[in-house]
Amino acid sequence: MASSPTNNPLPFACRNGQNPSGCRNAPFNAHMHIAGNTRRGRAGRHRIKLVRTSDRWRQCVMVLVGLLATLILAACGSSKEGTATLVTSAPSTTAPSTTAAPDKAAELEKAILSAYRAFWTDVVAVGRTADWQSQRLAEHATGATLKQIREQFKAAKDRGWIAKGTVRVSPSVVSHSATRAEVRDCVDATQFGRFDPKARRWIDQPGGLPDAERVVLVLDPQGGWKVAETVVTGECER
Repeated sequence: MASSPTNNPLPFACRNGQNPSGCRNAPFNAHMHIAGNTRRGRAGRHRIKLVRTSDRWRQCVMVLVGLLATLILAACGSSKEGTATLVTSAPSTTAPSTTAAPDKAAELEKAILSAYRAFWTDVVAVGRTADWQSQRLAEHATGATLKQIREQFKAAKDRGWIAKGTVRVSPSVVSHSATRAEVRDCVDATQFGRFDPKARRWIDQPGGLPDAERVVLVLDPQGGWKVAETVVTGECER
């Protein structure tokens, strides 16, 4: 059965009945060309007009050039009348932008989740000595959460106990503003608990079920996100 909402950052404090967790021009040669028209000369012989092949080729080229000029002028006249216009432009030398604008919301959520995970990293690290006065606890925790963690570690330290093991988290941001965020998580601290190093025994036996938690983080004046409130709302949904 799901437990009732409990405001408590450390899971082990709820155990044991306690409650707060990508064609070029042809070369000149000896070949001759006979003109199509011939005239009879005084001697009665046919007068033959000899034309070099290269001269004939140049004449053909000139005719083609004249024809091409006529076509160009005609096209220009048509464009002025609005019948057709061909517009060309040089290709752009500016490469298209391939960098998308950064997603500010995604960056913000990343920072929030990073701070939340760091909070649990701090708790596990400090737990090895139960140093309730460690300044590391204040790096990612504040307010009531920081106060409760210190109290719980102090209580363990007074008895000569520590906290050891691992904590697994899978958080997601539910909502956020510029200075406040809410995170939902399933905190698996079933392998994390208080331990008596002298007696070499667990005070809290490993096991149980992960806790469903609602977590509130706030932005401090220095621009860092910190866990300000943790509420255990029950067991994680399977």
